[in-house]
Amino acid sequence: MYYNPSKERRVGCKLDPGKILRKTHKCWEQLRRHDPDVEISEEVTEHLFVSNSSVLCGVSLEELEEIFQPFDANASFTVFPNKSSPFRSYSFVSFSTKEQAEAAREALHGTIPAQLRVSHQPFLISYVHQLPSGVIADNAAKPGDLFLTEDYISEEEEKALTDMILGNEDANALKHRAVIHYGYEFDYSQNAAFKPTKPIPPLINKLIDKLVADSHVTVRPDQVTVNVYEPGQGIPSHYDRHSSFEDPIVCLRIVNRKHDINPLTHRVVPRRLRISVTFRKTRHEPCQCPYKEFCDWDREGEMAVPSDDKSALRLENQYVSEVYESIASHFDETRLSGWTGVKKFMNSLPAFSVVYDVGCGNGKYLLPNDNLLKIGCDRSQMLCEIVQKKGCMVVRADALSLPFREGADAVLSIAVLHHIASPQRRRNMIAEILRDSVIEEVAKETSRLKVHDGKEFVQQDLLVPWRIDEKGETFMRYYHVFEEGEMDELLRSVNGCHIESIEKEQGNYIAVIAKQ
Repeated sequence: MYYNPSKERRVGCKLDPGKILRKTHKCWEQLRRHDPDVEISEEVTEHLFVSNSSVLCGVSLEELEEIFQPFDANASFTVFPNKSSPFRSYSFVSFSTKEQAEAAREALHGTIPAQLRVSHQPFLISYVHQLPSGVIADNAAKPGDLFLTEDYISEEEEKALTDMILGNEDANALKHRAVIHYGYEFDYSQNAAFKPTKPIPPLINKLIDKLVADSHVTVRPDQVTVNVYEPGQGIPSHYDRHSSFEDPIVCLRIVNRKHDINPLTHRVVPRRLRISVTFRKTRHEPCQCPYKEFCDWDREGEMAVPSDDKSALRLENQYVSEVYESIASHFDETRLSGWTGVKKFMNSLPAFSVVYDVGCGNGKYLLPNDNLLKIGCDRSQMLCEIVQKKGCMVVRADALSLPFREGADAVLSIAVLHHIASPQRRRNMIAEILRDSVIEEVAKETSRLKVHDGKEFVQQDLLVPWRIDEKGETFMRYYHVFEEGEMDELLRSVNGCHIESIEKEQGNYIAVIAKQ
């Protein structure tokens, strides 16, 4: 009994009795599969089983409240808040009295309530003896370095802390909550805290003493953020910058549980005021964590070599693919002239040769009318659209998994290989291109790049900035910088690859290879 938009019914209508009975029996079967401990009752009870009323069917908790609370302002709800397995298309509503439950069922059974925002399946309602007992989910998904301590402070300490916070007139109102900072002011535009502000109060310092004494922290926190959430308020999903603070970060929740679903009973916990207190130690030295490829501290472009194929692909997605989607228009405006070595290679091909341009970018090598049949491909959707508008043939494809048939006369791949983040993936790309062609030209960056302030770096894996001046935006692109002799070694390691020549042009390698 899931929502099917192709079978929408008019809001407010009611099924005929025969259909109601048939559909109700199907709903009971679903209940027996998912919650066998819940028994259908032929007698009136305080609890209603309401089919076609879950988020899976497009019905929100707010809509359920609007529909059922006119019968009982104190009605409570047992809901299943997501679409994960096992799928449940039903909810439970509990009333203060049997009479209220009976009135609700008489009015709503078999109808599509008018309060629903869209046309929908009818509510099919039955009495049940009890609600699902539920099972608490295990903690298998909890991160290994997350520790939870219940009842860390006493009720007296909680009350004193709450009174101090709620009596503070300096609370800054944000869009979704009120916030107070101590020690250092948290800058939400930077996700960092460097500006000193009012000192940490004695009551909170006493709590920090307790954290230190109990060995929950090894360095004393010097920045405290207090968030006060009124009923219905929350904070959007977000990522914090890990490099701005030392480990660990401690969060104390007081007053009341946030609005959610009880993991044991699936009963809705009413919205009430809640307060969170976050303790951090600000970082004043550059972050030296081992996760260079993911660290948000600017290490002047330095990157770590990915340890496996999965990490390399993730790095390429974040620092190559996503970046080119963002800079495609500006890239097109700044990439106009071609390399002399590439033009020379193209001119050497016989007329009407079939040429693939793998990683064609803005299509600058596809444009010349040189009696060649040229087809480009690029992973960037935005760049492909730019190339298509120029009247060139282009497909969206990954250089490591090309959609082309074998037997092209030649393949170009210009300034692509340096964006591939591991040696094995570079070999795979070369092998994939050789599969499709007889002869290939590969052009790559050479052994030095100037990054940021013009400093020359000797490390090989970098994040190189791409700046869009008029917008003031900077995007970081991943580069592998080839050392002297590395290109030759890489090409020789690929089976079936014969090196015709390797030259340099304005600091860039240009290799011509052929299939053996």
